[in-house]
Amino acid sequence: MKKKTKNFLKEFLNKAEGKANAKAEKFKNFFDLSCASTINLLEDLRTQQKEIELCNDKLHQKQVEIELSRNRYKELYEKQKKVEKEIKTANDKLKSMNERNVTELNKFKAIAENANYGMTICDLNGIFKYVNKYSANIHGYEPDELIDKNISIYHNKEQLKTVKKLNKQLLNHGSYNAQELWHKHKDGKCFTMLMNGFIINNKENNELLLSYTSVDISNIKYLQTQLLRSERLASTGKLAASIAHEINSPLQGITFMLSSLRRKNKYDSKDIDLLNGAFNNIKKTVKNLLDLHRPSKELKQLINVNDIIKQTLDLVKSYLKKSKIKTQLNLSSQIPNIIASPQQLSQVFINIINNAIEAMTGESETNDSLKSIISNHGKITISTNLESEKIIIVFTDTGPGFEEDDKYQIFDPFYTQKQKNGLGIGLSICHSIINDHNGSIDATNLPDKGSRFTILLPIK
Repeated sequence: MKKKTKNFLKEFLNKAEGKANAKAEKFKNFFDLSCASTINLLEDLRTQQKEIELCNDKLHQKQVEIELSRNRYKELYEKQKKVEKEIKTANDKLKSMNERNVTELNKFKAIAENANYGMTICDLNGIFKYVNKYSANIHGYEPDELIDKNISIYHNKEQLKTVKKLNKQLLNHGSYNAQELWHKHKDGKCFTMLMNGFIINNKENNELLLSYTSVDISNIKYLQTQLLRSERLASTGKLAASIAHEINSPLQGITFMLSSLRRKNKYDSKDIDLLNGAFNNIKKTVKNLLDLHRPSKELKQLINVNDIIKQTLDLVKSYLKKSKIKTQLNLSSQIPNIIASPQQLSQVFINIINNAIEAMTGESETNDSLKSIISNHGKITISTNLESEKIIIVFTDTGPGFEEDDKYQIFDPFYTQKQKNGLGIGLSICHSIINDHNGSIDATNLPDKGSRFTILLPIK
Protein backbone atom coordinates (compact mmCIF):
# COMPACT_ATOMS: atom_id res chain seq x y z
CA MET A 1 0.00 0.00 0.00
CA LYS A 2 2.76 2.34 0.90
CA LYS A 3 4.53 1.36 -2.28
CA LYS A 4 1.53 2.26 -4.37
CA THR A 5 1.17 5.51 -2.57
CA LYS A 6 4.82 6.22 -3.12
CA ASN A 7 4.54 5.42 -6.83
CA PHE A 8 1.38 7.44 -7.05
CA LEU A 9 3.07 10.40 -5.46
CA LYS A 10 6.11 9.91 -7.63
CA GLU A 11 3.96 9.70 -10.71
CA PHE A 12 1.92 12.68 -9.54
CA LEU A 13 5.03 14.67 -8.92
CA ASN A 14 6.42 13.68 -12.30
CA LYS A 15 3.18 14.74 -13.95
CA ALA A 16 3.12 17.97 -11.89
CA GLU A 17 6.77 18.58 -12.75
CA GLY A 18 6.01 17.92 -16.45
CA LYS A 19 3.08 20.27 -16.35
CA ALA A 20 5.18 22.88 -14.47
CA ASN A 21 8.01 22.48 -16.98
CA ALA A 22 5.53 22.80 -19.83
CA LYS A 23 4.05 25.92 -18.28
CA ALA A 24 7.53 27.22 -17.53
CA GLU A 25 8.49 26.56 -21.21
CA LYS A 26 5.35 28.35 -22.36
CA PHE A 27 6.06 31.23 -20.01
CA LYS A 28 9.64 31.34 -21.20
CA ASN A 29 8.50 31.37 -24.81
CA PHE A 30 5.95 34.03 -24.02
CA PHE A 31 8.54 36.02 -22.10
CA ASP A 32 11.06 35.72 -24.92
CA LEU A 33 8.40 36.78 -27.38
CA SER A 34 7.37 39.63 -25.13
CA CYS A 35 10.97 40.69 -24.71
CA ALA A 36 11.54 40.60 -28.44
CA SER A 37 8.37 42.65 -29.02
CA THR A 38 9.40 45.07 -26.33
CA ILE A 39 12.86 45.37 -27.81
CA ASN A 40 11.34 45.98 -31.27
CA LEU A 41 8.95 48.47 -29.76
CA LEU A 42 11.81 50.20 -28.02
CA GLU A 43 13.73 50.27 -31.28
CA ASP A 44 10.69 51.74 -33.01
CA LEU A 45 10.36 54.26 -30.20
CA ARG A 46 14.03 55.18 -30.54
CA THR A 47 13.62 55.56 -34.29
CA GLN A 48 10.50 57.66 -33.84
CA GLN A 49 12.26 59.66 -31.15
CA LYS A 50 15.14 60.32 -33.55
CA GLU A 51 12.63 61.31 -36.23
CA ILE A 52 10.87 63.55 -33.74
CA GLU A 53 14.16 65.07 -32.74
CA LEU A 54 15.00 65.57 -36.42
CA CYS A 55 11.58 67.13 -36.97
CA ASN A 56 12.15 69.29 -33.93
CA ASP A 57 15.48 70.36 -35.35
CA LYS A 58 13.83 71.16 -38.65
CA LEU A 59 11.01 72.89 -36.85
CA HIS A 60 13.51 74.90 -34.87
CA GLN A 61 15.37 75.74 -38.06
CA LYS A 62 12.10 76.81 -39.67
CA GLN A 63 11.30 78.87 -36.61
CA VAL A 64 14.70 80.52 -36.90
CA GLU A 65 14.11 81.14 -40.61
CA ILE A 66 10.65 82.49 -39.84
CA GLU A 67 12.15 84.76 -37.22
CA LEU A 68 14.78 85.92 -39.70
CA SER A 69 12.09 86.42 -42.33
CA ARG A 70 10.01 88.27 -39.79
CA ASN A 71 12.97 90.53 -39.03
CA ARG A 72 13.64 90.99 -42.73
CA TYR A 73 9.98 91.73 -43.36
CA LYS A 74 10.03 94.21 -40.53
CA GLU A 75 13.14 95.80 -41.99
CA LEU A 76 11.60 95.84 -45.48
CA TYR A 77 8.39 97.19 -44.02
CA GLU A 78 10.32 99.99 -42.34
CA LYS A 79 12.15 100.66 -45.58
CA GLN A 80 8.84 100.64 -47.47
CA LYS A 81 7.42 103.12 -45.01
CA LYS A 82 10.50 105.28 -45.43
CA VAL A 83 10.34 105.05 -49.25
CA GLU A 84 6.62 105.83 -49.19
CA LYS A 85 7.35 108.85 -47.05
CA GLU A 86 10.13 109.96 -49.44
CA ILE A 87 7.82 109.38 -52.44
CA LYS A 88 5.10 111.42 -50.75
CA THR A 89 7.61 114.21 -50.08
CA ALA A 90 8.83 114.03 -53.70
CA ASN A 91 5.24 114.04 -54.98
CA ASP A 92 4.43 117.04 -52.83
CA LYS A 93 7.49 118.83 -54.19
CA LEU A 94 6.61 117.78 -57.75
CA LYS A 95 3.02 118.94 -57.26
CA SER A 96 4.29 122.24 -55.91
CA MET A 97 6.72 122.57 -58.84
CA ASN A 98 3.94 121.68 -61.31
CA GLU A 99 1.69 124.28 -59.75
CA ARG A 100 4.48 126.85 -60.02
CA ASN A 101 5.18 125.76 -63.60
CA VAL A 102 1.49 126.01 -64.48
CA THR A 103 1.38 129.45 -62.88
CA GLU A 104 4.49 130.53 -64.80
CA LEU A 105 3.13 128.99 -68.01
CA ASN A 106 -0.18 130.82 -67.55
CA LYS A 107 1.72 134.05 -66.95
CA PHE A 108 3.77 133.43 -70.10
CA LYS A 109 0.65 132.64 -72.13
CA ALA A 110 -1.15 135.71 -70.78
CA ILE A 111 1.79 137.91 -71.77
CA ALA A 112 2.41 136.15 -75.09
CA GLU A 113 -1.21 136.00 -76.22
CA ASN A 114 -1.74 139.70 -75.51
CA ALA A 115 1.62 140.88 -76.81
CA ASN A 116 1.67 143.38 -79.68
CA TYR A 117 4.55 141.50 -81.26
CA GLY A 118 5.04 137.98 -82.56
CA MET A 119 6.39 135.13 -80.44
CA THR A 120 7.22 131.71 -81.88
CA ILE A 121 9.06 128.64 -80.53
CA CYS A 122 10.44 125.94 -82.84
CA ASP A 123 12.43 122.77 -82.37
CA LEU A 124 15.88 122.43 -83.92
CA ASN A 125 14.29 121.23 -87.19
CA GLY A 126 12.23 124.42 -87.53
CA ILE A 127 8.89 122.86 -86.52
CA PHE A 128 6.52 125.23 -84.72
CA LYS A 129 5.82 124.23 -81.11
CA TYR A 130 4.22 127.51 -80.03
CA VAL A 131 2.85 130.48 -81.99
CA ASN A 132 1.08 133.44 -80.37
CA LYS A 133 -1.95 135.17 -81.87
CA TYR A 134 -0.05 138.20 -83.19
CA SER A 135 2.42 136.09 -85.16
CA ALA A 136 -0.27 133.77 -86.55
CA ASN A 137 -2.85 136.46 -87.37
CA ILE A 138 -0.42 138.83 -89.09
CA HIS A 139 0.46 135.97 -91.47
CA GLY A 140 -3.23 135.18 -92.07
CA TYR A 141 -3.46 132.06 -89.87
CA GLU A 142 -4.83 130.93 -86.52
CA PRO A 143 -2.26 129.56 -84.02
CA ASP A 144 -3.63 126.00 -84.16
CA GLU A 145 -3.10 125.92 -87.93
CA LEU A 146 0.65 126.37 -87.50
CA ILE A 147 1.51 123.92 -84.72
CA ASP A 148 3.77 121.12 -86.07
CA LYS A 149 4.19 123.03 -89.35
CA ASN A 150 7.63 124.07 -90.63
CA ILE A 151 8.76 127.67 -90.27
CA SER A 152 9.12 127.78 -94.07
CA ILE A 153 5.35 128.46 -94.22
CA TYR A 154 6.24 132.05 -93.23
CA HIS A 155 8.61 132.60 -96.17
CA ASN A 156 9.04 132.06 -99.89
CA LYS A 157 12.07 130.30 -101.42
CA GLU A 158 14.15 133.47 -101.74
CA GLN A 159 13.41 134.55 -98.17
CA LEU A 160 14.32 131.10 -96.82
CA LYS A 161 17.93 131.64 -97.91
CA THR A 162 18.18 134.57 -95.48
CA VAL A 163 16.36 132.56 -92.79
CA LYS A 164 18.93 129.77 -93.05
CA LYS A 165 21.79 132.27 -92.71
CA LEU A 166 20.19 133.81 -89.62
CA ASN A 167 19.55 130.39 -88.05
CA LYS A 168 23.19 129.47 -88.66
CA GLN A 169 24.18 132.67 -86.86
CA LEU A 170 21.70 131.79 -84.11
CA LEU A 171 23.23 128.35 -83.54
CA ASN A 172 26.79 129.69 -83.67
CA HIS A 173 26.34 132.73 -81.42
CA GLY A 174 23.21 131.93 -79.40
CA SER A 175 21.14 134.89 -80.63
CA TYR A 176 20.65 137.63 -83.20
CA ASN A 177 18.96 140.99 -82.84
CA ALA A 178 17.03 143.53 -84.93
CA GLN A 179 17.27 141.74 -88.28
CA GLU A 180 14.90 142.91 -91.03
CA LEU A 181 13.37 139.95 -92.81
CA TRP A 182 10.71 139.61 -95.49
CA HIS A 183 7.74 137.45 -94.47
CA LYS A 184 4.96 135.95 -96.59
CA HIS A 185 1.26 136.28 -95.81
CA LYS A 186 -1.10 133.35 -96.41
CA ASP A 187 -2.43 135.18 -99.49
CA GLY A 188 1.12 135.52 -100.89
CA LYS A 189 1.60 139.19 -100.00
CA CYS A 190 5.06 139.98 -98.60
CA PHE A 191 5.83 142.37 -95.75
CA THR A 192 8.82 143.32 -93.59
CA MET A 193 9.30 142.21 -89.99
CA LEU A 194 12.01 143.05 -87.46
CA MET A 195 13.28 139.76 -85.97
CA ASN A 196 15.10 138.70 -82.81
CA GLY A 197 16.17 135.12 -82.20
CA PHE A 198 17.66 133.22 -79.28
CA ILE A 199 18.23 129.63 -78.14
CA ILE A 200 16.42 127.98 -75.22
CA ASN A 201 18.80 125.61 -73.35
CA ASN A 202 18.20 123.04 -70.60
CA LYS A 203 20.09 122.82 -67.27
CA GLU A 204 22.88 120.88 -68.97
CA ASN A 205 23.17 123.78 -71.46
CA ASN A 206 22.04 121.56 -74.32
CA GLU A 207 20.16 123.26 -77.15
CA LEU A 208 16.48 122.41 -76.96
CA LEU A 209 14.41 125.01 -78.82
CA LEU A 210 14.69 128.10 -81.02
CA SER A 211 12.66 131.14 -80.00
CA TYR A 212 11.84 134.17 -82.15
CA THR A 213 10.19 137.52 -81.53
CA SER A 214 9.04 139.70 -84.41
CA VAL A 215 7.16 142.91 -85.12
CA ASP A 216 5.63 144.15 -88.35
CA ILE A 217 7.54 147.25 -89.50
CA SER A 218 5.82 147.66 -92.85
CA ASN A 219 4.20 150.95 -91.77
CA ILE A 220 7.49 152.21 -90.34
CA LYS A 221 9.28 151.29 -93.58
CA TYR A 222 6.51 153.01 -95.53
CA LEU A 223 6.81 156.17 -93.42
CA GLN A 224 10.59 156.08 -93.73
CA THR A 225 10.20 155.74 -97.49
CA GLN A 226 7.70 158.59 -97.56
CA LEU A 227 10.07 160.80 -95.57
CA LEU A 228 12.99 159.90 -97.80
CA ARG A 229 10.83 160.46 -100.87
CA SER A 230 9.77 163.85 -99.54
CA GLU A 231 13.40 164.80 -98.98
CA ARG A 232 14.28 163.61 -102.48
CA LEU A 233 11.33 165.46 -103.95
CA ALA A 234 12.33 168.63 -102.13
CA SER A 235 15.84 168.37 -103.53
CA THR A 236 14.51 167.39 -106.95
CA GLY A 237 12.09 170.31 -106.89
CA LYS A 238 14.90 172.78 -106.30
CA LEU A 239 16.94 171.14 -109.06
CA ALA A 240 13.93 171.03 -111.41
CA ALA A 241 13.16 174.71 -110.81
CA SER A 242 16.76 175.64 -111.54
CA ILE A 243 16.88 173.45 -114.67
CA ALA A 244 13.50 174.77 -115.83
CA HIS A 245 14.69 178.34 -115.51
CA GLU A 246 17.93 177.61 -117.38
CA ILE A 247 16.15 175.69 -120.19
CA ASN A 248 12.85 177.55 -120.56
CA SER A 249 14.42 180.96 -121.10
CA PRO A 250 16.46 179.98 -124.20
CA LEU A 251 13.62 177.72 -125.40
CA GLN A 252 11.21 180.66 -125.45
CA GLY A 253 13.66 182.64 -127.53
CA ILE A 254 14.27 179.73 -129.92
CA THR A 255 10.53 179.06 -130.28
CA PHE A 256 9.91 182.75 -131.07
CA MET A 257 12.71 182.69 -133.66
CA LEU A 258 11.28 179.54 -135.29
CA SER A 259 7.87 181.17 -135.54
CA SER A 260 9.47 184.23 -137.11
CA LEU A 261 11.40 182.09 -139.62
CA ARG A 262 8.20 180.23 -140.57
CA ARG A 263 6.43 183.52 -141.27
CA LYS A 264 9.31 184.64 -143.48
CA ASN A 265 9.27 181.25 -145.31
CA LYS A 266 13.02 181.13 -145.46
CA TYR A 267 13.12 177.45 -144.36
CA ASP A 268 11.09 174.34 -145.09
CA SER A 269 8.08 174.43 -142.76
CA LYS A 270 8.32 170.65 -142.20
CA ASP A 271 11.82 170.97 -140.78
CA ILE A 272 10.69 173.83 -138.62
CA ASP A 273 7.74 171.74 -137.38
CA LEU A 274 10.14 168.93 -136.50
CA LEU A 275 12.36 171.34 -134.60
CA ASN A 276 9.34 172.84 -132.89
CA GLY A 277 8.11 169.36 -131.88
CA ALA A 278 11.53 168.51 -130.44
CA PHE A 279 11.55 171.71 -128.39
CA ASN A 280 8.01 170.97 -127.18
CA ASN A 281 9.24 167.56 -125.98
CA ILE A 282 11.98 169.33 -124.05
CA LYS A 283 9.36 171.63 -122.50
CA LYS A 284 7.25 168.61 -121.58
CA THR A 285 10.26 166.96 -119.87
CA VAL A 286 10.89 170.15 -117.92
CA LYS A 287 7.20 170.27 -116.94
CA ASN A 288 7.43 166.67 -115.69
CA LEU A 289 10.45 167.58 -113.60
CA LEU A 290 8.51 170.45 -112.07
CA ASP A 291 5.51 168.19 -111.46
CA LEU A 292 7.72 165.91 -109.38
CA HIS A 293 7.90 168.66 -106.79
CA ARG A 294 4.40 170.04 -107.16
CA PRO A 295 1.74 168.71 -109.55
CA SER A 296 0.51 171.36 -111.92
CA LYS A 297 -2.57 173.09 -110.56
CA GLU A 298 -5.14 171.79 -113.00
CA LEU A 299 -8.74 172.85 -112.45
CA LYS A 300 -10.52 170.50 -110.03
CA GLN A 301 -14.17 169.89 -110.71
CA LEU A 302 -16.99 167.45 -110.01
CA ILE A 303 -16.12 164.22 -111.85
CA ASN A 304 -16.89 160.52 -111.80
CA VAL A 305 -13.88 158.21 -111.59
CA ASN A 306 -15.56 155.53 -113.73
CA ASP A 307 -15.99 158.05 -116.56
CA ILE A 308 -12.32 159.12 -116.35
CA ILE A 309 -11.24 155.46 -116.55
CA LYS A 310 -13.39 154.86 -119.67
CA GLN A 311 -12.13 158.06 -121.33
CA THR A 312 -8.53 157.10 -120.53
CA LEU A 313 -9.01 153.66 -122.09
CA ASP A 314 -10.37 155.34 -125.24
CA LEU A 315 -7.14 157.36 -125.44
CA VAL A 316 -4.91 154.26 -125.27
CA LYS A 317 -7.11 151.74 -127.06
CA SER A 318 -4.96 151.80 -130.20
CA TYR A 319 -1.84 151.17 -128.11
CA LEU A 320 -3.63 148.31 -126.34
CA LYS A 321 -4.77 146.81 -129.64
CA LYS A 322 -1.31 147.09 -131.14
CA SER A 323 0.23 145.43 -128.08
CA LYS A 324 -2.44 142.69 -128.09
CA ILE A 325 -3.44 143.50 -124.53
CA LYS A 326 -7.04 142.90 -123.48
CA THR A 327 -8.83 144.84 -120.75
CA GLN A 328 -11.58 144.00 -118.31
CA LEU A 329 -13.60 146.61 -116.41
CA ASN A 330 -15.27 145.84 -113.10
CA LEU A 331 -16.63 149.28 -112.29
CA SER A 332 -19.02 149.66 -109.38
CA SER A 333 -22.25 151.55 -110.04
CA GLN A 334 -22.09 152.88 -106.45
CA ILE A 335 -19.15 155.22 -107.11
CA PRO A 336 -20.16 158.82 -106.22
CA ASN A 337 -18.91 161.99 -107.92
CA ILE A 338 -15.91 163.68 -106.31
CA ILE A 339 -13.98 166.94 -106.71
CA ALA A 340 -10.79 166.14 -108.61
CA SER A 341 -8.70 167.09 -111.63
CA PRO A 342 -9.77 164.90 -114.58
CA GLN A 343 -6.53 165.70 -116.45
CA GLN A 344 -4.34 164.67 -113.54
CA LEU A 345 -6.27 161.48 -112.77
CA SER A 346 -6.19 160.57 -116.44
CA GLN A 347 -2.42 161.15 -116.39
CA VAL A 348 -2.10 158.75 -113.44
CA PHE A 349 -4.26 156.09 -115.13
CA ILE A 350 -2.42 156.38 -118.45
CA ASN A 351 0.95 156.02 -116.69
CA ILE A 352 -0.11 152.87 -114.85
CA ILE A 353 -1.64 151.36 -117.99
CA ASN A 354 1.45 152.19 -120.09
CA ASN A 355 3.74 150.61 -117.49
CA ALA A 356 1.58 147.47 -117.47
CA ILE A 357 1.66 147.25 -121.28
CA GLU A 358 5.43 147.66 -121.38
CA ALA A 359 5.88 145.01 -118.67
CA MET A 360 3.66 142.47 -120.42
CA THR A 361 4.92 142.99 -123.95
CA GLY A 362 8.48 142.72 -122.72
CA GLU A 363 7.80 139.38 -120.98
CA SER A 364 9.02 136.18 -122.72
CA GLU A 365 6.59 133.54 -121.55
CA THR A 366 7.59 129.97 -122.45
CA ASN A 367 4.52 128.25 -121.04
CA ASP A 368 2.10 127.79 -123.97
CA SER A 369 -0.85 127.18 -121.66
CA LEU A 370 -0.28 130.54 -120.00
CA LYS A 371 0.17 132.26 -123.37
CA SER A 372 -3.28 131.26 -124.55
CA ILE A 373 -5.24 132.16 -121.41
CA ILE A 374 -6.61 135.47 -122.74
CA SER A 375 -4.32 136.94 -125.38
CA ASN A 376 -0.86 136.65 -126.78
CA HIS A 377 0.57 139.07 -124.26
CA GLY A 378 -1.76 139.61 -121.33
CA LYS A 379 -4.63 141.36 -119.69
CA ILE A 380 -5.28 144.49 -117.64
CA THR A 381 -8.15 144.46 -115.17
CA ILE A 382 -9.48 147.72 -113.72
CA SER A 383 -11.97 147.69 -110.88
CA THR A 384 -13.59 150.32 -108.66
CA ASN A 385 -15.34 149.97 -105.35
CA LEU A 386 -16.61 152.10 -102.49
CA GLU A 387 -15.53 151.28 -98.96
CA SER A 388 -15.38 153.37 -95.77
CA GLU A 389 -16.03 156.63 -97.66
CA LYS A 390 -13.12 155.96 -99.99
CA ILE A 391 -13.09 155.09 -103.67
CA ILE A 392 -10.83 152.10 -104.26
CA ILE A 393 -9.34 151.88 -107.77
CA VAL A 394 -7.36 148.73 -108.54
CA PHE A 395 -5.24 148.05 -111.64
CA THR A 396 -3.95 144.47 -112.08
CA ASP A 397 -1.94 143.00 -114.92
CA THR A 398 -0.51 139.62 -115.92
CA GLY A 399 3.05 140.86 -116.33
CA PRO A 400 6.14 139.63 -114.45
CA GLY A 401 5.61 141.99 -111.51
CA PHE A 402 8.53 143.62 -109.72
CA GLU A 403 11.17 142.64 -107.19
CA GLU A 404 10.02 142.81 -103.57
CA ASP A 405 13.03 144.98 -102.73
CA ASP A 406 11.75 147.54 -105.28
CA LYS A 407 8.39 147.92 -103.55
CA TYR A 408 9.43 150.98 -101.57
CA GLN A 409 11.42 152.54 -104.41
CA ILE A 410 9.18 152.44 -107.47
CA PHE A 411 7.59 155.78 -106.50
CA ASP A 412 10.98 157.43 -105.99
CA PRO A 413 12.03 160.00 -108.61
CA PHE A 414 14.47 158.72 -111.24
CA TYR A 415 14.06 155.11 -110.12
CA THR A 416 13.26 152.84 -113.10
CA GLN A 417 13.58 149.23 -114.21
CA LYS A 418 13.29 150.13 -117.88
CA GLN A 419 16.42 149.54 -119.88
CA LYS A 420 15.50 152.13 -122.50
CA ASN A 421 13.65 155.45 -122.55
CA GLY A 422 12.97 155.37 -118.83
CA LEU A 423 13.48 158.51 -116.73
CA GLY A 424 11.90 157.03 -113.61
CA ILE A 425 9.62 160.01 -113.00
CA GLY A 426 6.22 158.71 -114.20
CA LEU A 427 5.19 156.92 -110.99
CA SER A 428 6.71 159.71 -108.90
CA ILE A 429 4.39 162.17 -110.63
CA CYS A 430 1.47 159.76 -110.08
CA HIS A 431 2.33 159.59 -106.38
CA SER A 432 2.46 163.38 -106.13
CA ILE A 433 -0.86 163.78 -107.97
CA ILE A 434 -2.67 161.26 -105.73
CA ASN A 435 -1.17 162.88 -102.62
CA ASP A 436 -2.40 166.24 -103.90
CA HIS A 437 -5.90 164.68 -103.95
CA ASN A 438 -5.46 163.56 -100.30
CA GLY A 439 -5.33 159.95 -101.44
CA SER A 440 -2.78 157.15 -101.46
CA ILE A 441 -1.26 154.80 -104.02
CA ASP A 442 0.34 151.43 -103.32
CA ALA A 443 1.89 148.65 -105.41
CA THR A 444 2.10 144.93 -104.65
CA ASN A 445 2.82 141.71 -106.50
CA LEU A 446 0.04 139.19 -107.11
CA PRO A 447 0.57 135.68 -105.64
CA ASP A 448 1.02 133.93 -109.00
CA LYS A 449 2.23 136.60 -111.42
CA GLY A 450 1.54 140.21 -112.24
CA SER A 451 1.29 143.39 -110.21
CA ARG A 452 -1.49 145.34 -108.55
CA PHE A 453 -1.70 149.10 -108.12
CA THR A 454 -4.27 150.31 -105.60
CA ILE A 455 -5.42 153.92 -105.41
CA LEU A 456 -7.55 155.25 -102.56
CA LEU A 457 -9.39 158.56 -103.05
CA PRO A 458 -11.56 160.15 -100.35
CA ILE A 459 -15.09 161.07 -101.44
CA LYS A 460 -14.98 164.26 -99.34
